[in-house]
Amino acid sequence: METPVQCPLLKSYCEIMSHPIVVKKKSESKFFFAVENTSRIPRKFSVAFYGDKKVGKTSILQRTTTGCYHKKYEPTISDIFEVEVQKQDCSKTHLTVYDTSGLHPFPAMMRVTLSHCDACVIVFSLTSEKTLLFAENKILEIQKIKGKTFPCILVGNQSDSSNREVIFEKALRLAVKYSCSYLEVSAELNKNINELFSSVLKKINNYERYFKNSNAFQKQRYKMMSDLTLL
Repeated sequence: METPVQCPLLKSYCEIMSHPIVVKKKSESKFFFAVENTSRIPRKFSVAFYGDKKVGKTSILQRTTTGCYHKKYEPTISDIFEVEVQKQDCSKTHLTVYDTSGLHPFPAMMRVTLSHCDACVIVFSLTSEKTLLFAENKILEIQKIKGKTFPCILVGNQSDSSNREVIFEKALRLAVKYSCSYLEVSAELNKNINELFSSVLKKINNYERYFKNSNAFQKQRYKMMSDLTLL
Protein backbone atom coordinates (compact mmCIF):
# COMPACT_ATOMS: atom_id res chain seq x y z
CA MET A 1 0.00 0.00 0.00
CA GLU A 2 1.33 3.40 -0.96
CA THR A 3 2.17 5.81 1.82
CA PRO A 4 1.45 9.54 1.88
CA VAL A 5 4.33 11.65 0.57
CA GLN A 6 5.37 15.01 1.95
CA CYS A 7 7.24 17.29 -0.44
CA PRO A 8 9.61 20.06 0.84
CA LEU A 9 7.92 22.57 -1.45
CA LEU A 10 4.52 21.60 -0.13
CA LYS A 11 5.82 21.70 3.44
CA SER A 12 6.94 25.31 3.12
CA TYR A 13 3.59 26.18 1.57
CA CYS A 14 1.82 24.50 4.47
CA GLU A 15 3.73 26.58 6.97
CA ILE A 16 2.59 29.75 5.20
CA MET A 17 -1.05 28.61 4.95
CA SER A 18 -1.05 27.14 8.51
CA HIS A 19 -2.46 23.75 7.52
CA PRO A 20 -0.94 20.45 6.35
CA ILE A 21 -1.21 19.13 2.82
CA VAL A 22 -0.93 15.42 2.09
CA VAL A 23 -0.42 14.30 -1.48
CA LYS A 24 -0.92 10.63 -2.22
CA LYS A 25 1.71 9.61 -4.69
CA LYS A 26 0.21 7.61 -7.55
CA SER A 27 2.73 8.58 -10.20
CA GLU A 28 5.72 10.88 -10.41
CA SER A 29 4.07 13.04 -13.08
CA LYS A 30 0.90 13.52 -11.06
CA PHE A 31 2.89 14.26 -7.92
CA PHE A 32 4.92 17.04 -9.50
CA PHE A 33 1.83 18.35 -11.27
CA ALA A 34 0.25 18.82 -7.84
CA VAL A 35 3.32 20.74 -6.63
CA GLU A 36 3.16 23.12 -9.56
CA ASN A 37 -0.41 24.11 -8.67
CA THR A 38 0.05 24.97 -4.99
CA SER A 39 -0.12 28.66 -5.86
CA ARG A 40 -3.91 28.36 -5.81
CA ILE A 41 -5.24 29.16 -2.35
CA PRO A 42 -7.70 26.43 -1.35
CA ARG A 43 -11.16 27.17 -0.06
CA LYS A 44 -11.72 26.18 3.56
CA PHE A 45 -14.69 24.47 5.17
CA SER A 46 -15.40 22.62 8.41
CA VAL A 47 -17.21 19.28 8.62
CA ALA A 48 -18.34 17.25 11.63
CA PHE A 49 -18.54 13.44 11.69
CA TYR A 50 -21.23 11.94 13.94
CA GLY A 51 -22.39 8.40 14.61
CA ASP A 52 -22.64 5.63 17.16
CA LYS A 53 -19.53 3.96 18.60
CA LYS A 54 -17.73 1.38 16.46
CA VAL A 55 -19.33 2.44 13.17
CA GLY A 56 -16.00 3.45 11.58
CA LYS A 57 -15.93 7.26 11.67
CA THR A 58 -12.25 7.37 12.58
CA SER A 59 -11.42 4.54 10.17
CA ILE A 60 -12.90 6.53 7.28
CA LEU A 61 -10.86 9.59 8.21
CA GLN A 62 -7.66 7.63 8.75
CA ARG A 63 -8.12 5.95 5.38
CA THR A 64 -8.51 9.39 3.80
CA THR A 65 -5.52 11.06 5.46
CA THR A 66 -3.01 8.20 5.77
CA GLY A 67 -4.25 5.56 3.35
CA CYS A 68 -4.21 3.02 6.19
CA TYR A 69 -6.90 0.95 7.90
CA HIS A 70 -6.68 -0.33 11.48
CA LYS A 71 -9.03 -3.10 12.60
CA LYS A 72 -8.37 -2.57 16.31
CA TYR A 73 -11.06 -0.38 17.87
CA GLU A 74 -9.93 2.57 19.96
CA PRO A 75 -12.64 4.87 21.38
CA THR A 76 -12.52 8.48 20.23
CA ILE A 77 -13.22 11.34 22.59
CA SER A 78 -12.56 14.10 20.09
CA ASP A 79 -10.12 14.50 17.24
CA ILE A 80 -9.45 16.78 14.29
CA PHE A 81 -8.35 15.70 10.82
CA GLU A 82 -7.16 17.90 7.98
CA VAL A 83 -8.25 16.76 4.53
CA GLU A 84 -7.50 18.37 1.20
CA VAL A 85 -9.60 17.57 -1.85
CA GLN A 86 -8.28 18.37 -5.31
CA LYS A 87 -10.76 18.61 -8.18
CA GLN A 88 -10.15 17.78 -11.83
CA ASP A 89 -9.56 21.46 -12.60
CA CYS A 90 -6.74 21.40 -9.99
CA SER A 91 -8.61 23.70 -7.61
CA LYS A 92 -8.30 22.64 -3.99
CA THR A 93 -10.60 22.67 -1.00
CA HIS A 94 -9.35 22.28 2.55
CA LEU A 95 -11.60 20.51 5.05
CA THR A 96 -11.16 20.64 8.79
CA VAL A 97 -12.99 17.52 9.97
CA TYR A 98 -14.14 17.06 13.57
CA ASP A 99 -14.24 13.40 14.58
CA THR A 100 -16.70 13.22 17.47
CA SER A 101 -17.28 10.60 20.14
CA GLY A 102 -20.01 8.00 19.70
CA LEU A 103 -19.46 6.75 23.24
CA HIS A 104 -19.94 10.10 25.03
CA PRO A 105 -22.52 12.45 23.44
CA PHE A 106 -21.33 15.78 24.97
CA PRO A 107 -24.44 17.83 23.93
CA ALA A 108 -22.83 21.18 24.79
CA MET A 109 -19.74 20.36 22.70
CA MET A 110 -21.98 19.30 19.80
CA ARG A 111 -23.66 22.70 19.76
CA VAL A 112 -20.29 24.47 19.80
CA THR A 113 -18.93 22.29 16.98
CA LEU A 114 -22.02 22.80 14.83
CA SER A 115 -21.83 26.57 15.29
CA HIS A 116 -18.90 26.78 12.87
CA CYS A 117 -19.49 23.71 10.66
CA ASP A 118 -20.50 23.88 7.00
CA ALA A 119 -21.77 20.28 6.76
CA CYS A 120 -22.24 17.08 8.74
CA VAL A 121 -21.56 13.43 7.94
CA ILE A 122 -23.61 10.94 9.94
CA VAL A 123 -22.12 7.45 9.87
CA PHE A 124 -23.81 4.15 10.74
CA SER A 125 -22.86 0.51 10.28
CA LEU A 126 -24.65 -1.52 7.63
CA THR A 127 -24.25 -4.49 9.98
CA SER A 128 -26.34 -2.92 12.75
CA GLU A 129 -29.93 -1.63 12.68
CA LYS A 130 -29.29 -0.01 16.06
CA THR A 131 -26.66 2.32 14.63
CA LEU A 132 -29.10 3.47 11.92
CA LEU A 133 -31.58 4.47 14.64
CA PHE A 134 -28.76 6.35 16.40
CA ALA A 135 -27.99 8.10 13.11
CA GLU A 136 -31.62 9.15 12.67
CA ASN A 137 -31.72 10.65 16.15
CA LYS A 138 -28.47 12.48 15.46
CA ILE A 139 -29.88 13.95 12.24
CA LEU A 140 -32.87 15.23 14.20
CA GLU A 141 -30.54 16.83 16.76
CA ILE A 142 -28.50 18.50 14.03
CA GLN A 143 -31.55 19.81 12.20
CA LYS A 144 -33.00 21.15 15.45
CA ILE A 145 -29.87 23.28 15.83
CA LYS A 146 -28.98 24.08 12.19
CA GLY A 147 -32.31 23.75 10.36
CA LYS A 148 -33.71 21.18 7.93
CA THR A 149 -31.79 22.52 4.93
CA PHE A 150 -28.33 22.22 6.52
CA PRO A 151 -26.04 19.98 4.39
CA CYS A 152 -25.98 16.44 5.80
CA ILE A 153 -24.80 13.15 4.33
CA LEU A 154 -25.88 9.78 5.70
CA VAL A 155 -23.11 7.21 5.28
CA GLY A 156 -23.42 3.44 5.62
CA ASN A 157 -20.03 1.94 6.42
CA GLN A 158 -18.92 -1.70 6.07
CA SER A 159 -20.50 -2.24 2.66
CA ASP A 160 -18.03 -5.11 2.24
CA SER A 161 -19.55 -7.12 5.10
CA SER A 162 -21.59 -10.27 4.50
CA ASN A 163 -23.45 -9.71 7.81
CA ARG A 164 -25.57 -6.88 6.52
CA GLU A 165 -28.66 -5.88 8.54
CA VAL A 166 -29.60 -2.60 6.83
CA ILE A 167 -30.73 -2.88 3.21
CA PHE A 168 -29.95 -0.11 0.75
CA GLU A 169 -33.60 0.90 0.25
CA LYS A 170 -34.27 1.38 3.96
CA ALA A 171 -31.27 3.66 4.47
CA LEU A 172 -32.10 5.58 1.30
CA ARG A 173 -35.69 6.18 2.45
CA LEU A 174 -34.35 7.58 5.71
CA ALA A 175 -31.97 9.89 3.85
CA VAL A 176 -34.77 11.15 1.59
CA LYS A 177 -37.01 11.72 4.61
CA TYR A 178 -34.50 14.14 6.09
CA SER A 179 -33.22 15.65 2.80
CA CYS A 180 -29.80 14.03 3.17
CA SER A 181 -27.54 12.51 0.55
CA TYR A 182 -26.83 8.81 1.00
CA LEU A 183 -23.66 6.88 0.29
CA GLU A 184 -22.37 3.42 1.17
CA VAL A 185 -18.65 3.03 1.81
CA SER A 186 -16.08 0.55 3.04
CA ALA A 187 -13.20 1.98 5.04
CA GLU A 188 -11.54 -1.44 5.05
CA LEU A 189 -11.57 -1.81 1.26
CA ASN A 190 -11.19 1.94 0.59
CA LYS A 191 -14.44 1.91 -1.39
CA ASN A 192 -16.20 5.22 -2.14
CA ILE A 193 -14.07 7.10 0.40
CA ASN A 194 -12.98 9.75 -2.11
CA GLU A 195 -16.55 9.94 -3.42
CA LEU A 196 -17.73 10.70 0.10
CA PHE A 197 -15.70 13.89 0.35
CA SER A 198 -16.69 14.90 -3.18
CA SER A 199 -20.31 14.55 -2.05
CA VAL A 200 -19.62 16.69 1.00
CA LEU A 201 -18.28 19.50 -1.19
CA LYS A 202 -21.23 19.15 -3.55
CA LYS A 203 -23.69 19.56 -0.67
CA ILE A 204 -21.84 22.59 0.68
CA ASN A 205 -21.63 24.25 -2.74
CA ASN A 206 -25.31 23.65 -3.46
CA TYR A 207 -26.25 25.02 -0.06
CA GLU A 208 -24.21 28.18 -0.62
CA ARG A 209 -25.47 28.61 -4.16
CA TYR A 210 -29.18 27.94 -3.70
CA PHE A 211 -29.94 28.67 -0.08
CA LYS A 212 -27.48 30.41 2.21
CA ASN A 213 -27.31 33.76 0.41
CA SER A 214 -30.28 33.43 -1.93
CA ASN A 215 -33.74 34.85 -2.43
CA ALA A 216 -36.98 33.03 -1.61
CA PHE A 217 -37.30 31.41 -5.06
CA GLN A 218 -33.78 29.98 -4.95
CA LYS A 219 -34.31 28.72 -1.41
CA GLN A 220 -37.43 26.85 -2.52
CA ARG A 221 -35.47 25.39 -5.44
CA TYR A 222 -32.78 24.16 -3.07
CA LYS A 223 -35.37 22.44 -0.88
CA MET A 224 -36.83 20.65 -3.90
CA MET A 225 -33.48 19.53 -5.36
CA SER A 226 -32.88 15.81 -5.51
CA ASP A 227 -29.25 15.78 -4.45
CA LEU A 228 -28.81 12.08 -3.65
CA THR A 229 -25.51 10.36 -4.25
CA LEU A 230 -26.21 6.74 -5.12
CA LEU A 231 -23.00 4.76 -5.50
